[in-house]
Formats: sequence, structure tokens, C-alpha cells
Amino acid sequence: MTIITLLSGDLIGIIRHALADRTLMYFMIVFTAISYAAISTYMQLVKRFGGVAAVLLTTARKGMTLVLSFLLFPKKFSWYYVAGAILVLGSLLYVSIYKHHQRSKALSGISQSEAERLPLKSTDIELGLTTKAKEIS
Repeated sequence: MTIITLLSGDLIGIIRHALADRTLMYFMIVFTAISYAAISTYMQLVKRFGGVAAVLLTTARKGMTLVLSFLLFPKKFSWYYVAGAILVLGSLLYVSIYKHHQRSKALSGISQSEAERLPLKSTDIELGLTTKAKEIS
């Protein structure tokens, strides 16, 4: 995207405008720093807890934003909001429980001595999983 804005000339124009308007430059710097921190945090969530947990957390954040929006800016309420939240959060919860059940099932099929001989990665140790159990799930 940066290459396209550079080729179209928009990137040079916005840099000139930001140099002329210090407030805009500060907003761009703060926005970039916050975006970097947010994306890095999200990627750490995905790496440590998996994609389902990260999506569940971001969906919960969006739900909280919706609740705060209703509290701070009164508007007509619709039960579609509640139904949509239940469908999204319920399906994510189902997938998370299903994956946990599959992992537990895979671990129960491995004898203790077999599990001790399997190599572990650092993320496996944090999650309490063996490599064979991860391959199954």
C-alpha cells in the first residue's frame, strides 16, 4: 500500500502536509505507535493462546465497545444485537471447547512413558501439550 501511495504521489503530498502542520504529524506518529503496539500484542496472543482465543478476545472487545456506545450515546435498541453476539461468541466458545476436548482425547491415548519421550517445544511446555498431541489437534 505504501508503494502505491508513493507511485501515485499521495505519500509525498501527505508528508509535505504533515511537515507543515505539526498537529497532524503528532497524530500520525501517535497513531502509528499505537497501531504497532496493538498489532504486536494481537500477534503475541495468537502465538501464545491460538487464533480462536485471540478472535474471542477481539470480539469481546467489540462487544464491550457496542455496550459502551449504547450507554454513552442512547439509540434505539434491537434484539438483533443480542442475537448476533450470542451467535458469534457461542460459536467461538464451541470451537474452543471442541479443540480442548480433542487435545484431551489425544493426550489420553498416549501412555505416560510415550509422552515423556516426545520432544517438547517451548510453546508446548507453556500450554502443557506434547508434540504428538499438537499434531493430532
